[in-house]
Amino acid sequence: MMDNRTIEEVRENETKLIDEIKQLEKENKKYKKVIDNLKDKLIKYFEVGRDSYFYVLTRDKSAFDYGTMSFDDFIEFSEEQVDDIVDFLKEVD
Repeated sequence: MMDNRTIEEVRENETKLIDEIKQLEKENKKYKKVIDNLKDKLIKYFEVGRDSYFYVLTRDKSAFDYGTMSFDDFIEFSEEQVDDIVDFLKEVD
């Protein structure tokens, strides 16, 4: 089925779409740069990879009440937790 658009109209629409795609790619690069910068700052703040004092409790806090908590119930804060934070922030509207 043919429509009534001319070749010029099709090319003009094509050009507009290409321009929109380029703009979206540009915005995506800016967004990625912001995310990477945020991740770098969080890694620096939490001293990931250095002798950090930030730890993640791997059990329910109620274990404190029963006296069953030990050092084995903690893991050192790592890039994995930073990634979790960044992923959470990406979901915020």
